[in-house]
Amino acid sequence: MRPVHDLFDAVGIVLFLGLILIAVTSLVVRFRRSGSEERQQLKWFMYAVSTVLVWFLLNRPIEDAAPELFLIIDALVIAGIPV
Repeated sequence: MRPVHDLFDAVGIVLFLGLILIAVTSLVVRFRRSGSEERQQLKWFMYAVSTVLVWFLLNRPIEDAAPELFLIIDALVIAGIPV
């Protein structure tokens, strides 16, 4: 079953990256076609998305180095999303 799992894993990664590209393209098109109020809403949405993305890229080294600090920062990032 290992070869089948590896095949599905590779296909899943390609599909996931394709879906991310489609989502980003959709946001760019929406931003270009929107009015001033919608643009401001999209800017805030993208700010929240980028903050979470940066946190997910940095959280593993922080968790390994300082687990207590990780818990505090993780709670602040997650609580800060709605803000």
